Amino acid sequence: MCRNGRGRGGGAVEPAYGRRRGATGPPGAMADRDRIAYAFATHRRIDASEEGIMGFWGRSHDHIGNFNFKIELEGMTCAAFRNVEGIGSETEVIEYGGTMDQIRRKRPGRSKFTDIVFKRGWTENDELWDWRQAVINGKTDRRSGSIVICADDGSEVCRYNFFDAWPTKYGGFNQDGKGSDVNVEEITLTVERLERG
Repeated sequence: MCRNGRGRGGGAVEPAYGRRRGATGPPGAMADRDRIAYAFATHRRIDASEEGIMGFWGRSHDHIGNFNFKIELEGMTCAAFRNVEGIGSETEVIEYGGTMDQIRRKRPGRSKFTDIVFKRGWTENDELWDWRQAVINGKTDRRSGSIVICADDGSEVCRYNFFDAWPTKYGGFNQDGKGSDVNVEEITLTVERLERG
């Protein structure tokens, strides 16, 4: 049996790979979808003319790495932080319903922004320690800052601005005589407002 023609006795045969049944054009005239499928099946490199028709087979961008960020904190010289967690918000759910209502209804209650945890390698800079100590001593020093998301070339992609933050927790420094990790300084900030810039 041959392909893309007629078999013995004049019967119809299966079309050549990459061509649709009933195609009338020349053998090289594949539909866009078939051209891409054929390229993948034969491990052929996709050329520039086909990149725009790849659709869901391809990707239009690379995701931003979670390591590409920097911290700006009001009144402080911020060394490089190795980890940031807790950027977000949540809303209290209030359930209600009468005695005749078998379905519990829900409505939004008060909203709040979650605490943000910052971690960095310990340095001799005492700014975070002093900030936490001020709160312990009864002086709530509220500050604003930004978490800046960067592209691979260092340019800013977006930022999360937080306002009226103050430290509720300070710690880290898990010592291990047999370990080789660096000391990590950790501080937790509670924030009153968070905006994406």
